[in-house]
Amino acid sequence: MTQVQMVDNAITLYLQSVTGSVPRSVHASTLAHIAGVPIEYMSQSLQLHRAAQGKGLTKYVLGCEGHGRYAEWVFLAKPNSDPQWIQQARKQHGKHVARDTVKRYFLDVLCEVKPGLKGAPDDQLIDSASNMVAQSLEAAVQFIESVL
Repeated sequence: MTQVQMVDNAITLYLQSVTGSVPRSVHASTLAHIAGVPIEYMSQSLQLHRAAQGKGLTKYVLGCEGHGRYAEWVFLAKPNSDPQWIQQARKQHGKHVARDTVKRYFLDVLCEVKPGLKGAPDDQLIDSASNMVAQSLEAAVQFIESVL
Protein backbone atom coordinates (compact mmCIF):
# COMPACT_ATOMS: atom_id res chain seq x y z
CA MET A 1 0.00 0.00 0.00
CA THR A 2 1.31 3.44 -0.91
CA GLN A 3 1.36 6.37 1.49
CA VAL A 4 -1.42 8.01 -0.51
CA GLN A 5 -3.59 4.90 -0.21
CA MET A 6 -2.80 4.75 3.51
CA VAL A 7 -4.13 8.32 3.93
CA ASP A 8 -7.29 7.53 1.97
CA ASN A 9 -7.84 4.36 4.02
CA ALA A 10 -7.30 6.19 7.32
CA ILE A 11 -9.77 8.90 6.27
CA THR A 12 -12.34 6.28 5.33
CA LEU A 13 -11.98 4.59 8.73
CA TYR A 14 -12.17 7.96 10.47
CA LEU A 15 -15.36 8.97 8.67
CA GLN A 16 -16.92 5.57 9.39
CA SER A 17 -16.14 5.94 13.09
CA VAL A 18 -17.76 9.37 13.47
CA THR A 19 -21.34 9.52 14.62
CA GLY A 20 -23.56 12.56 14.36
CA SER A 21 -22.68 15.45 12.10
CA VAL A 22 -20.14 15.06 9.33
CA PRO A 23 -16.76 16.43 10.42
CA ARG A 24 -15.33 19.43 8.59
CA SER A 25 -11.71 18.34 9.07
CA VAL A 26 -9.27 15.93 10.65
CA HIS A 27 -5.85 16.32 12.29
CA ALA A 28 -2.78 14.41 11.18
CA SER A 29 -2.45 12.97 14.69
CA THR A 30 -5.89 11.39 14.43
CA LEU A 31 -5.08 9.80 11.08
CA ALA A 32 -1.68 8.65 12.38
CA HIS A 33 -3.38 6.93 15.31
CA ILE A 34 -5.90 5.22 13.02
CA ALA A 35 -3.18 4.06 10.61
CA GLY A 36 -0.82 3.04 13.41
CA VAL A 37 2.06 5.16 12.17
CA PRO A 38 4.08 8.00 13.73
CA ILE A 39 2.66 11.49 13.22
CA GLU A 40 5.77 12.55 11.28
CA TYR A 41 5.16 9.75 8.79
CA MET A 42 1.48 10.70 8.48
CA SER A 43 2.41 14.35 7.96
CA GLN A 44 4.76 13.35 5.15
CA SER A 45 2.06 11.07 3.71
CA LEU A 46 -0.48 13.90 3.78
CA GLN A 47 1.91 16.06 1.75
CA LEU A 48 2.26 13.25 -0.80
CA HIS A 49 -1.54 12.90 -0.80
CA ARG A 50 -1.82 16.63 -1.44
CA ALA A 51 0.41 16.33 -4.50
CA ALA A 52 -1.44 13.23 -5.76
CA GLN A 53 -4.87 14.82 -5.45
CA GLY A 54 -3.82 17.46 -7.96
CA LYS A 55 -3.42 14.58 -10.42
CA GLY A 56 -6.77 13.02 -9.53
CA LEU A 57 -5.15 10.02 -7.85
CA THR A 58 -6.95 10.19 -4.48
CA LYS A 59 -10.32 9.25 -3.09
CA TYR A 60 -10.55 12.45 -1.04
CA VAL A 61 -9.51 16.03 -1.68
CA LEU A 62 -8.10 17.78 1.37
CA GLY A 63 -7.07 21.35 2.08
CA CYS A 64 -4.56 22.17 4.78
CA GLU A 65 -5.43 24.92 7.25
CA GLY A 66 -2.67 25.79 9.66
CA HIS A 67 0.91 24.71 9.81
CA GLY A 68 2.91 21.95 11.41
CA ARG A 69 1.62 19.00 13.36
CA TYR A 70 -1.50 20.87 14.53
CA ALA A 71 -2.76 21.71 11.05
CA GLU A 72 -6.31 20.77 10.18
CA TRP A 73 -6.93 18.87 6.98
CA VAL A 74 -10.29 20.08 5.66
CA PHE A 75 -12.46 17.87 3.47
CA LEU A 76 -12.97 19.59 0.10
CA ALA A 77 -14.33 16.57 -1.79
CA LYS A 78 -15.29 13.07 -0.81
CA PRO A 79 -17.38 10.32 -2.37
CA ASN A 80 -21.16 10.48 -1.90
CA SER A 81 -21.14 13.86 -0.19
CA ASP A 82 -23.71 16.60 -0.41
CA PRO A 83 -22.60 18.94 -3.24
CA GLN A 84 -23.76 22.01 -1.30
CA TRP A 85 -21.71 20.93 1.75
CA ILE A 86 -18.63 20.49 -0.43
CA GLN A 87 -19.21 23.83 -2.20
CA GLN A 88 -19.43 25.59 1.18
CA ALA A 89 -16.23 23.86 2.37
CA ARG A 90 -14.41 24.98 -0.77
CA LYS A 91 -15.57 28.56 -0.34
CA GLN A 92 -14.46 28.61 3.30
CA HIS A 93 -11.12 27.12 2.36
CA GLY A 94 -10.64 29.65 -0.45
CA LYS A 95 -11.12 32.45 2.07
CA HIS A 96 -8.72 30.78 4.47
CA VAL A 97 -6.03 30.44 1.79
CA ALA A 98 -6.33 34.14 0.90
CA ARG A 99 -6.18 35.29 4.54
CA ASP A 100 -3.32 32.90 5.34
CA THR A 101 -1.28 34.11 2.36
CA VAL A 102 -1.64 37.73 3.45
CA LYS A 103 -0.88 36.89 7.08
CA ARG A 104 2.29 35.03 6.12
CA TYR A 105 3.37 37.83 3.79
CA PHE A 106 2.92 40.51 6.45
CA LEU A 107 4.72 38.40 9.03
CA ASP A 108 7.67 37.85 6.69
CA VAL A 109 7.84 41.56 5.85
CA LEU A 110 7.60 42.56 9.51
CA CYS A 111 10.13 40.05 10.82
CA GLU A 112 12.53 39.74 7.88
CA VAL A 113 12.31 42.45 5.24
CA LYS A 114 11.73 45.61 7.30
CA PRO A 115 14.46 44.90 9.90
CA GLY A 116 16.96 44.42 7.07
CA LEU A 117 16.31 47.83 5.50
CA LYS A 118 19.06 50.34 6.25
CA GLY A 119 18.01 53.35 4.19
CA ALA A 120 20.10 52.68 1.08
CA PRO A 121 18.54 53.55 -2.32
CA ASP A 122 17.77 49.90 -3.04
CA ASP A 123 16.18 49.57 0.40
CA GLN A 124 13.73 52.34 -0.48
CA LEU A 125 12.74 50.42 -3.62
CA ILE A 126 12.32 47.22 -1.59
CA ASP A 127 10.16 49.06 0.94
CA SER A 128 8.01 50.61 -1.82
CA ALA A 129 7.61 47.25 -3.56
CA SER A 130 6.67 45.57 -0.26
CA ASN A 131 4.04 48.23 0.40
CA MET A 132 2.61 47.88 -3.12
CA VAL A 133 2.34 44.08 -2.73
CA ALA A 134 0.70 44.53 0.68
CA GLN A 135 -1.95 46.84 -0.79
CA SER A 136 -2.57 44.44 -3.67
CA LEU A 137 -2.93 41.48 -1.31
CA GLU A 138 -5.36 43.37 0.91
CA ALA A 139 -7.46 44.28 -2.12
CA ALA A 140 -7.42 40.66 -3.33
CA VAL A 141 -8.59 39.37 0.06
CA GLN A 142 -11.40 41.93 0.14
CA PHE A 143 -12.46 40.80 -3.34
CA ILE A 144 -12.36 37.12 -2.39
CA GLU A 145 -14.31 37.76 0.80
CA SER A 146 -17.01 39.60 -1.17
CA VAL A 147 -17.24 36.95 -3.91
CA LEU A 148 -17.12 33.85 -1.73
